[in-house]
Amino acid sequence: MLSFLRRLPFAFRVCALAIAGAVPPIRAAIRVDLAFDRNAPALVFAAGEIAQAAAATSASSTLAVALEIAATPGLGAQAYRIELPAAGRVRIVGGDAAGAMYGGLDVAEAIRHGTLAQLRA
Repeated sequence: MLSFLRRLPFAFRVCALAIAGAVPPIRAAIRVDLAFDRNAPALVFAAGEIAQAAAATSASSTLAVALEIAATPGLGAQAYRIELPAAGRVRIVGGDAAGAMYGGLDVAEAIRHGTLAQLRA
C-alpha cells in the first residue's frame, strides 16, 4: 500500500482503493418473493431460474412473482400469460405446468436483461 494511504482515515483508504480498482464493486440484487406450487417440478425449476436471475442483477429493488396454473379460456397446453398488475409485481399464468414454466423462464430472462417492465404477453 502506498505510504500516504496509511495516514488517511479508514473510510478514505477504502474509497481510494475502490477508485484504484483494488476493491471489487458492491453488487446489488433484486429481492424476490416467489409464490408457486412447490409440488410442481416445472414451477420449482422456473422459480429457481427467477431467483438466480434476481440474485445476479445489479439492480436493487423488490419483486413479487406468482407462478400459477389455471385452466383459463385462451390458454392451452404450454401457453402462458404474463401480467404486471402493479410496480414490483408479476403474475405468470400457465395453461399447464409447462406453460407456467415457460412464462417463468421469460421473466427470468427479462430480469437478466433489465427489460421486465417491457414484458407483455
